[in-house]
Amino acid sequence: MSRRITKLAEALGATIVAKVQRTGGGAFGAARLSQIVAGLQAELTPPALAAEWAAEVNRRINAYDRGETPADDAATAIAKMRREFTERQAKDN
Repeated sequence: MSRRITKLAEALGATIVAKVQRTGGGAFGAARLSQIVAGLQAELTPPALAAEWAAEVNRRINAYDRGETPADDAATAIAKMRREFTERQAKDN
């Protein structure tokens, strides 16, 4: 693993969970990387689960459109997620 990647992950507080193979540069490399990511994503999200999530997303959008679900602006939502994540980490440790 490149020291630059490791240093960047540490600075962001991120965990490196996988290594993606080198794909080359330019348009060919971007296209190849896109294929690799799509393949990995397909392995992680079975079609049945993807269909269930799509139905859930549509249900939530419809509920919001009917005024049944409140919404936060992006800054508030991100702050809530960070706070909940920090609280969960504290519980787990």
